Amino acid sequence: MISVAAVFFQRRTVPLTLTIDHQKHFFQEAFLITVNSHPYFGGGINISPKADPRNTALDLIVLEKQPLYKVLWLILLLLYKGRHLEHKDVYYYNGINVHLQTSQQSFAQADGEELGKDEFDVTLHKVTRYFWC
Repeated sequence: MISVAAVFFQRRTVPLTLTIDHQKHFFQEAFLITVNSHPYFGGGINISPKADPRNTALDLIVLEKQPLYKVLWLILLLLYKGRHLEHKDVYYYNGINVHLQTSQQSFAQADGEELGKDEFDVTLHKVTRYFWC
């Protein structure tokens, strides 16, 4: 909990331009941005309950900077069957082509691996890969 509080107070927001399936959205103070192809995040947290790894769409969630009491409330909603997606301050999108662009440096990670601190201009989409076990 101390680490969560430290991140909350130290993490800086970034301006984010999001284009999902040719629809543009702008966020002045994006605090948390997550793109998922499956529901679970960080070892079992159901961050994106509508995500389905079997379809071609990606789920995207954006949270702008919020007061601590709202973040705590959102965490409770998250733990209660994914009801955080119904909250007015949580922006949820689902689409095939996702383009994210930041104009300030920010830390990022992909599947738990740190990507470093940089400005980002990334396009994401799913690709089916077949393999034999």
